[in-house]
Amino acid sequence: MDLSITVKVSAEPHGNFIAKDSKLGYPHFNRYYTIRIMTLPVIALDFSASNIKRFLDNLEGITKFGIKINLDAILTLDNPDFNPFILLKSLKEEYAFEGPLFLDLKMWNGIRTMSEILRQCAACKVDIISIYPHIKIAHIKKLVELSKGLEYPTKPYFLTVLSHYDDAYCLENYHRDLPQTIRQFVDRIIQGGAEGIILPAPFLDLVEGHQILKLCPGIRKSSEVVHENGRYRLKDSLKHLDNDQHNILTPTLAKEKGASYIVMGSSIHKAADPRLALLEVLDELGLN
Repeated sequence: MDLSITVKVSAEPHGNFIAKDSKLGYPHFNRYYTIRIMTLPVIALDFSASNIKRFLDNLEGITKFGIKINLDAILTLDNPDFNPFILLKSLKEEYAFEGPLFLDLKMWNGIRTMSEILRQCAACKVDIISIYPHIKIAHIKKLVELSKGLEYPTKPYFLTVLSHYDDAYCLENYHRDLPQTIRQFVDRIIQGGAEGIILPAPFLDLVEGHQILKLCPGIRKSSEVVHENGRYRLKDSLKHLDNDQHNILTPTLAKEKGASYIVMGSSIHKAADPRLALLEVLDELGLN
């Protein structure tokens, strides 16, 4: 079900929505917009470039999803003629998915390098790139402002922690437990004026009330998880699908907690019938 409302933006927009000016790509005050309130799945296509297109061919006719591309898919060395920019541009041109094309770069670099990569991604019509917020807050602001002036509105989403982090890892590396570590990065990201944030879904309450789009990795189908000791984990029979993710949630619960985009990998692409698996997720989210 696609819930749509028409509103006049007369102050800072707030909440979980997808609404953008058709030309400039972001809301303007004192104009009317049709806002679609939804949580969209983003499929993590963690395999080679040739298999990405083969997988998407099997989803023909389904549109309410986005895709996540990893570095290893665009930095392949087995084909000297492979051009990652051609791949990225072709995905938006050949496939009619409504969600974002998310290039998971996990950048942490100098401001010149990150700015140039942001421009190159815009030329390829990439919608989202991931950046660590360990950079200066001033550099977060510069990247956000740069993105608003691009012809294609590629958005930097700033990554708090990976979904396989736990208290032990955070205490060792950040001298804080997991929630405190996430909160530390949330504060930096909000101060930088970012439009998007990446964080584990169980900790969405840490950004409650903030005007920011929320992308959450580590989402599993409801049939794949059990609730135990206050958290969700993968069923024992499915441990072979796991990649050591400690912070998982179901599509329904992530939606209820305010996620804008939910990243799902093996739950879909390793399913016996990936097309059916995606349709089941869309049903659960009320998008069919």
